[in-house]
Amino acid sequence: MNADTQKFSSLPPEAAEPKAAAGAFPIWVIVALAVVAYFGTVKFDESDGGFSAQVFAPYVSTKQLEDFLPKDPERIAFLEGRKLYSQNCAACHQASGLGSPGQFPPLAGSDWVKTEGPNRIIRLVLHGIQGPIKVNGLDFNNAMVPWKDNMTDQQIASVISYVRRNKDWNHTFSAVTPDQVKKIRDTEKSRTAPWSAEELLKLSDK
Repeated sequence: MNADTQKFSSLPPEAAEPKAAAGAFPIWVIVALAVVAYFGTVKFDESDGGFSAQVFAPYVSTKQLEDFLPKDPERIAFLEGRKLYSQNCAACHQASGLGSPGQFPPLAGSDWVKTEGPNRIIRLVLHGIQGPIKVNGLDFNNAMVPWKDNMTDQQIASVISYVRRNKDWNHTFSAVTPDQVKKIRDTEKSRTAPWSAEELLKLSDK
């Protein structure tokens, strides 16, 4: 054996080549992550993700939203009246207030609305009206349901105020207060039948 052969033969045997092996992932880690994710989602839902359900774009806080909302009682009543009108009156009198020709009379520009005082229209809304009625020179003959049992004094005052002060209809007449409605409700508490136009026209609007 020569020297070179002896030198190589004395080297340690080459280490075995490493092999990759897939080990089992602990199941408890998966379970723990699932539990954390579940309770995290529940907490996120409960807190609305840190956002208030009352705040919407472009506002970012309830304080900012409160600063924007109207604080004038008359303005608040007007907005409530607009909502009530849309829900209860627009189906017949239309959102435009122009009514339906031959069926339901207009409110926009109506001579029944453009009065110095609101007492006549308060009575009409409280107890309804039935039979022929002339509005702005046009004849109608239909029925309007009473709202005394479905709306509070505040709601009736608000919806009439909306009709009488709607600038889109060129109305700038006096607003109506809940006390005015209550006074007429108490005065007419024994009435059970709807009004006729003839009856109402005999009564003062003030």
